[in-house]
Amino acid sequence: MFRIKNTGIILLVLMAKLTLAQHADFNHYFPGNTSASSHDGIEAVVFVSEAANSNVISNGFIKKIRNSEFLDASTINQEINNFNDGKALSGTIRSLGAGIWIPNKNKSLTYYLGYQHQQFLDSYLDETLISLLLKGNGPYAGEVLQMPLSSYYGIYFNQVKGGVKFEIKSQSSVVHQFSAKAGLAFGQNYNWYQLTNSSFYTQPDGDYLQVDIVAETRLSDTAWAEVTDINGFGASMDINYGLYNPNKFYLGLNVNNLGFINWNGNPFTASMDTSFVFEGLSNDTISGINGRIPDDFSYDNLRRLFFKTNDDAPFSQALPLVLNVSGGFFLNEEQWYIGINGFYYPTLEANYKLEFFTTWNHKGKFQFTPIGTYSSYEKINFGLAFGITLTDKVYLSAGSQYLNSVFSESAVAGTGGFLRLTFLL
Repeated sequence: MFRIKNTGIILLVLMAKLTLAQHADFNHYFPGNTSASSHDGIEAVVFVSEAANSNVISNGFIKKIRNSEFLDASTINQEINNFNDGKALSGTIRSLGAGIWIPNKNKSLTYYLGYQHQQFLDSYLDETLISLLLKGNGPYAGEVLQMPLSSYYGIYFNQVKGGVKFEIKSQSSVVHQFSAKAGLAFGQNYNWYQLTNSSFYTQPDGDYLQVDIVAETRLSDTAWAEVTDINGFGASMDINYGLYNPNKFYLGLNVNNLGFINWNGNPFTASMDTSFVFEGLSNDTISGINGRIPDDFSYDNLRRLFFKTNDDAPFSQALPLVLNVSGGFFLNEEQWYIGINGFYYPTLEANYKLEFFTTWNHKGKFQFTPIGTYSSYEKINFGLAFGITLTDKVYLSAGSQYLNSVFSESAVAGTGGFLRLTFLL
């Protein structure tokens, strides 16, 4: 019988090996009076954050994929049984960088200069395609498998930013905080695939295989780029507004990654609406590699195998916009802060996340925050964060929103954390 199991696994590796990443700039869980927030001199920050999520794929399965381990039938069936609504969402957001805020002489304005690297990975696979990728076509001989919609999106880029912030204090003690950062965006990698209204049929006796494919793709340079490579140029802006009343409340509105990149480093754009018929062939190479997933393969060859013609003209694409609303109120002279954060990602399939948290503040020197989250992945996660004044000049904040799942291999994937160091100069 003609089988395509190995190609399916390779495509899955392409996605799963990238499923380890996270959030842009860390959001403070306590906007009140701490040693860092009350400082009016030069302030330098270093930050890193990472989160990976799925609504069906388990931590143990991702671990086996990364380690090129054998996928037995029980492991595969367990993953397929995790489906509850016919779709698999997987995604990652990662951010790391550094910056410095420098006030002017009379402290009325503060200037910013910084660097940030961001990665966004987002995939949507329907249940039919996942089953085909994991189990191969053998079990479905004689059936016409419909694949209505699947997509994959990935972008890696760097930013150099400059900005300014200032405050306006009213007579009622309310403080209005404004900041804006404009920057240059340097594209590293961009990948987008979409499969729609496609079908797959294996003749019962295995004499032939017919695949009807409707697909589109848009890519930067088909060779994988290093972090220092530049495959596109663009511009971006972050806009932030905060309304703060000491001992009472805080409200923040943030727009990040408002901008675009023009991808011009050997780009690849193509589409197809065609049928393939394979006769008298065998492509079941899993046994030839002892049931293990290959560690490397050619991205370029894989793309050109299906997309015979392509357009190499440069194209512009919006950056992954992040909209954030945060707010809360203080209790007992800022000893407690109860808040909520809402994130919306309009360009992603997994497009929202809500965080609910309560922070205990000890004399502005230590903060402890239990966190609960709910997102497009339709699951609840729990975590902890803390902030601590290490010295008079160093403030540390760190935590994870996924402590209930990160240590369990059977749990549906949810891993990540953040770390931020603030130096008061």
